[in-house]
Amino acid sequence: MDGTFYDANAPETYSITPAPFALRDAAGKSFQGHLTDYVANTSFKSMFDTGNTLDITALLTQYLKLTVDTTEIGQAIPELITKYGKGKAVSIKGAIVKAPATCAFTSTLNSVKNINLAVTIEVNGETAIKGTFNAAQFAGMLSAKSGSLFGDISTNSIGTVSDFSTTLGMTADAFQTEFQTYVNTQIAGLNTELKAGVAVPTIFGINISDFELLSAQGVVGIGANVTPSTFTDLQESWTMYKAEVDRIDAGAYTTQKWGDVTQEVLYI
Repeated sequence: MDGTFYDANAPETYSITPAPFALRDAAGKSFQGHLTDYVANTSFKSMFDTGNTLDITALLTQYLKLTVDTTEIGQAIPELITKYGKGKAVSIKGAIVKAPATCAFTSTLNSVKNINLAVTIEVNGETAIKGTFNAAQFAGMLSAKSGSLFGDISTNSIGTVSDFSTTLGMTADAFQTEFQTYVNTQIAGLNTELKAGVAVPTIFGINISDFELLSAQGVVGIGANVTPSTFTDLQESWTMYKAEVDRIDAGAYTTQKWGDVTQEVLYI
């Protein structure tokens, strides 16, 4: 696969190129794949170019099977439960604004920086929180062996919050402190688990065995010994991915203003 993302309405030629890698290690696993940071970077650029707004709720529900309601989101933002009660459906939408994020893979650190994400959280059709996370960044190193993930997340900054409005009676500073504290706590717990090793029974619903993950300059390599059923799972995952793309393509564009930035965005 070429692995280049672009705005179909305004395709461009990128100055960056993907890192080279061997197509197959004869001594490796039966199924091998590689992901270059070029793929991630062109994805971020195209997301910014198109101005599409992603339905994060749908993605969390469909791909990670997560319940998105005030009970769950209230663990990070308790004021949602105070205001709206438990178990109320939550809609989360996000758009890349100001500039595209950047991704870098190396043999010692993988990172995503300069994440500028405009987020809207709705409960019962009411906009409960609206704001922009500026220059968020995450970095760390993950590896896998024998079906378990190991590693450490060394950077987990949500950035600064601007263009903030809410029905929850909070200031932007209070929200930023509360949410960053929650992220810090979750990452600390995850790092403890990663030190011991976290079993990976499935990846995006794909059953695998003897999973391995290795990082090098500009590329991450994945290997697993698979069974025929794995390819059925791959087919189902591709079908879900294609359905999501079709859903985005069927959306309606409108003009949205985030602070001092006005973009054509896609609501889905």
